[in-house]
Amino acid sequence: MVLMSLQVMDVVYLVKPINIKNNKRGLLGAFVTGLIGGVFASPCATPILIAIAGVTTSSGNVAYGVILMAMYGIGTNFLVVLSGMSTGLVTNIIQNDKYGRYANIVKYLMGVVLLIMGLYLFSLGF
Repeated sequence: MVLMSLQVMDVVYLVKPINIKNNKRGLLGAFVTGLIGGVFASPCATPILIAIAGVTTSSGNVAYGVILMAMYGIGTNFLVVLSGMSTGLVTNIIQNDKYGRYANIVKYLMGVVLLIMGLYLFSLGF
């Protein structure tokens, strides 16, 4: 967390941003983008999916398992859908002249918060 906070505040550059280009459009493009997102989300999502499968197996109720999986899918994708629906608002904010100044303030403020959290967690180890 400490290293990531230093990167957020532009002190060090440990991870260079990558751009994955997807030239596909429509349903195929959405599918390919979902595959790429799934590869990166898999380490976080798989333990939860295994837990849901375990709960479903122990209950013996397939309908309950389907409902659990559906609710998990809705919950994990809610913010993605919400952000996709608010692109017009984000575009207006980005085109605002005051945006750059506030964005830098928020960036450094969040970097400091992340640094404090990282140092606190580091101190717990000793």
